[in-house]
Amino acid sequence: MDNSKKYRQAAIVYLINAVVYFFIAAFRMPPHDFGIWNYLFYTLGAVFAVLFPYFIYKEYRIFTAILAVIYLIRAVVSLIVIPFYSVVMVLVFLLHAFTCFMLARAAWDIEVFKRRR
Repeated sequence: MDNSKKYRQAAIVYLINAVVYFFIAAFRMPPHDFGIWNYLFYTLGAVFAVLFPYFIYKEYRIFTAILAVIYLIRAVVSLIVIPFYSVVMVLVFLLHAFTCFMLARAAWDIEVFKRRR
């Protein structure tokens, strides 16, 4: 598979992850009043949801590799906290793990299924 296609797919998966994560954070978490920090949280979330997929789509390899490592850590942490939280954390773990896989696949040009010619 063309590596550019892997980056495009990773960008789409990251965008979906960002949107789902935003909705989970906005609607499933208990209300918190952090004052001005609330605005910073939502502003940075929106910026990350727009800029990060763009950088992935433009095939910034080091950026994508760093994000893959970050999502590996996020997947492990979300796996650890599943017993302490609800079923939503299982979905969050699966989303983080899949995002990590897609980012790593693009950054390191991993072929999961070898095609026979």
